[in-house]
Amino acid sequence: MPKKPQKFRRTPAARPNKAAEVEYRKALLAVIAQINGMVKSKILPMLKQNRPTLDYVADGVIADLTEQFSEIQDAIRFDEKGNAVKSAEMVNKISATSTVRAESALRSAGFILPTNARIIASQGLETALEAATAENAMLITRMSQEYLDKIKRAVLENYTTGKFIGKGGVIKEIQRISSVTKKRAKLIARDQSNKIHGAVTKERSKAAGSIGYQWRTAKDERVRGNPSGKYPDVKKSRDHWAREGKFLSLGAVEQSAYCAGRKAVPTAPQDGAPGLPINCRCVAAPVFPIGDELIF
Repeated sequence: MPKKPQKFRRTPAARPNKAAEVEYRKALLAVIAQINGMVKSKILPMLKQNRPTLDYVADGVIADLTEQFSEIQDAIRFDEKGNAVKSAEMVNKISATSTVRAESALRSAGFILPTNARIIASQGLETALEAATAENAMLITRMSQEYLDKIKRAVLENYTTGKFIGKGGVIKEIQRISSVTKKRAKLIARDQSNKIHGAVTKERSKAAGSIGYQWRTAKDERVRGNPSGKYPDVKKSRDHWAREGKFLSLGAVEQSAYCAGRKAVPTAPQDGAPGLPINCRCVAAPVFPIGDELIF
């Protein structure tokens, strides 16, 4: 018996490069370590030398501490250009690894990319990467500023109100703030890596003729909306588990041409395409038309 003709051909989803995310995370942790070094050399000796009590604060301590924090602040402000450089480097690295993975996935599906694919894709991709670079530079600067502000607030409150006396001291509070900020850095690295990867995949796929994509989840307990997972109770508009395998268009698509007998083709959901919502690990599997059929 002859084989039944295959109407559909699956297009694999290119997943983000974990190594690029790890490298980005290390860059953010290096920024935190830089601030920690300045706090250790300028602030901690003063804290150890001038321990406050409930009824006594040495004269001039707050003024001296404020001056030292101002010097650290100036150093952070001076390094904003450095943050922009770090951002550009990481965005370009993630883009490069994602480009390789996206094009490899397309070729494995049988697509021969046109010679001008890179040019076509780069026109839309350049804008997306410029926006990502600016956003990441802002995130690095904001993370640094908020980190220093929290340390400064804790130190000064310790002297003006005695807030941390008897609670392990302000040094313990600084350690807690540092731990929280490091966790935030890891979240930023994962979140931004996924977003940049999603932008690259989208533009490369469009250059090869994609009209949309299938939503692909990680299919594990961390997928939001998974009834037996860690986050089962989510709003319908944020239920990623229910989107597994769903087709979403990249723009206006003639339903009669591509989706005969199918329900209306949705565009990107309210919380964004795969990888765009915060901490989203979902990816897009490109969909391509052949005649009046959808390949996926």
